Amino acid sequence: MNPNPWCDRFKTLLDRSAIKQRATVAAVRLANLSGESPERAKDLLRAALEAVHVVTDQELDVLQRLVNRAYAYVQSAYPNMDTFASRIQAERIELDVAPPICLTGLAGTGKSALLGALARALPSDEVISLGKPFTTPFELNALKTVSVKSMDSLSQILNPFLPLDCQPRNEVGADGTPHLVHPKIPNGLRTELATRRSYAFGHATHVLEELQFLTGSQGANTKVVQALMTMSYLQTPLIYAANYSLCHRLLKRPQEERDRLLADLTILLPEMPGSEGLLALLSAYQVVMQDILSFELKDEVVEIYNMTAGIKRKIKQLIVAGYEQFRISKDEKMTMSNLREGYRSRNYSAMRKDVTAILEQAMARKMARGRHDLWCPFDADVNNLQAMAQAANDQASRETGKRIQEEALGAAQRTALALARSAMAKDKNEESKGGKVVSLATGSRSPKTLDAKTLLAETLAPRKPRKDEAEV
Repeated sequence: MNPNPWCDRFKTLLDRSAIKQRATVAAVRLANLSGESPERAKDLLRAALEAVHVVTDQELDVLQRLVNRAYAYVQSAYPNMDTFASRIQAERIELDVAPPICLTGLAGTGKSALLGALARALPSDEVISLGKPFTTPFELNALKTVSVKSMDSLSQILNPFLPLDCQPRNEVGADGTPHLVHPKIPNGLRTELATRRSYAFGHATHVLEELQFLTGSQGANTKVVQALMTMSYLQTPLIYAANYSLCHRLLKRPQEERDRLLADLTILLPEMPGSEGLLALLSAYQVVMQDILSFELKDEVVEIYNMTAGIKRKIKQLIVAGYEQFRISKDEKMTMSNLREGYRSRNYSAMRKDVTAILEQAMARKMARGRHDLWCPFDADVNNLQAMAQAANDQASRETGKRIQEEALGAAQRTALALARSAMAKDKNEESKGGKVVSLATGSRSPKTLDAKTLLAETLAPRKPRKDEAEV
C-alpha cells in the first residue's frame, strides 16, 4: 500500500527539532495573583508551574529514542495493506516486540511529565478509511496510557483495550437500582481481544503508570509483575515508570522475570546546577512569576539546587512554599529570603529531609540507611552525583551547604552547635572591648569528608590562625 498511513504519520516527527517543538509546553505569565486569597493563589501558582514543560537535552535524547522505537515497531507491524488485512483476520496476531522499557529515577525527577511529553511528540490521533475489504473507518492512536491507581483489580488493566461490548458497563436492575456489570470473559480470550483491538487501532506504544499504587499490600511485588507481564502480552512496545524503591523490589524477583522486565533501562537524573536544562527551567518559571519575583531565579541556581537536589518536583514545591512565606510577610515582591524561609518551613520539611539524605549519599557514596527510594540499584555512578556534593561545598553556596548539613544533626548536636554559636557571639562582643577572637576552622574539605560531624567538630574546636592570616 502506497502511501502507508501507519508509517507516513511519523515521517515529519522523527528529528530532534520536531520532537522538541511538539513536546515543549511554554510558560504562561500569571497575572493579578495578589488579588486572590493566599490558598487560591497557591493553587493557581502550583498549576501554572505544573503546566510548564521544558525539554532538556537529557529528555530530548530519551524522547528521540522512544519516538524512533515506536516508528520501528510500526514499520514491522504495518508494512503494507495486505499484511495488515491478513493479521487482523488471523486467529492469533504474532509480532516480534522488544522487552519493556523501564523508565526509572528519583521520585519527582519528571518521569510522568516525560511520558506526557512523549504523548505530544508522537503522531496525533486520526481516522483513516482503508476501503475494501474494510467497510468502516479505523482510528489510529499512536499511544495508549493505562494508570494503575484508578483500578481496583489487575483484571481491569485490559479493560481500556477491549471492545466496547466487552467492557464493564452500567445497567439498571429490575428494582431500578444501577449497578456495574462485568462481562465474564476468560483471561486468554481477554488478552487476545485486547491484542487484536490494539493492533487494529494502530497503537505504537503502551505506557503503564502509577505502579507504586500496587506496592502497598501483601503480595504487592507479585501484582506489579503480573501487571507488567499482562501488558507485555499485547505485543506492543511497553514503557513503564518505576521509582527506585520499586526497582529494588523487582530485583528480588526470579531471574526469568528480571531478565524480561529489567532488560532495557532508562534512568532519568536530576539536572546539574550548571546545566542548560535547569537554567531553562528556572527561566520558564521566571516567566510564570514575572509579576511576583524581585530577583532572577537562574541567578540563584546553585542555592536553589542545594535546597532541591535539582529534582523538578521539589523545585516547584520550594517555589510554592516560598510564595506562601511571601504572602505571610505581606511584602511587595517575593525575594530570595522568602525562598529560604520556604525551605525551612513545615510544609517543605519532608522534601528537606530527602534533599539532606541525597546530599549525604553523594558525599558518603553509600545509601542512606533505609532510603531505598533514593538509591539507584543499577548503577553506582548515578548515586554519587559528585557535582551535587561539589556544589554544596562551593564558595557561592557555603551557607546553604551548612544549613543542609545541619538538618542532619540530632537534637543534642543542634544544642551543642547553638551553644557554640552563642559562645562565638559572646567572644565577638568581647572583641569590640579588646577581647580575644576564636576563629572557626575553615580548611578546605573534599565532598567525602565534609559531613555533619565534621561541621560540628570544627564549629566547637578553635584553631590557631595561619601565618598568612592577619593577626587579630
